[in-house]
Amino acid sequence: MPRSKSFQPDAALRRATELFWEEGYDATSISGLEQRMGINRFSIYGTFGDKKALYLQCLAAYSADSASGALSYLQTPGGLEGIKRFMHSLVDAPAPIRQRGCLMMNSVVELSGRDPDIDESVARHFRHVERRFRAAVQAARENSEIASNVEVGEAARTLLVLAHGVLSLSKTEFGRPMARAAIRTVLDGFVRKMHPT
Repeated sequence: MPRSKSFQPDAALRRATELFWEEGYDATSISGLEQRMGINRFSIYGTFGDKKALYLQCLAAYSADSASGALSYLQTPGGLEGIKRFMHSLVDAPAPIRQRGCLMMNSVVELSGRDPDIDESVARHFRHVERRFRAAVQAARENSEIASNVEVGEAARTLLVLAHGVLSLSKTEFGRPMARAAIRTVLDGFVRKMHPT
């Protein structure tokens, strides 16, 4: 009968995610993971696989956490108000969180094109976020919060790009006013189409 693990895999995975988020993939060593996760390398390999396999599980966990975090605004309350709350949650997050940025975008900057499995994991997350934006934009159209001629797919992709620009700008106090202005400009544009001048 196999022995039960002397550690909680979910908690260890969360600690690994934090380290990758802070240090980046290349700078994170197995010895660093041992120290942060509180387990030895044999337990890491036995439970999670090699460093890449662990990283992919961290990306999946991050994506799942995002769905129940700020992204939940896109469902509740949803619509235009949900989009506004989501965007402003990025700008108004505490400084340590803002300065870390988005783990997925950090992965793009560091690793894009180097590994197809990591590229696909990141792309899967972005597709999920885009679907959330599509649903929120569709709800906003149905509730007459934005113009009926706003194209849902195009708007969702615009919001996806805006969100990652906002995340980047919001890392510094210098960029936060610009991020807020960009949010206002894009969302006002969706509304102005209802009342063209």
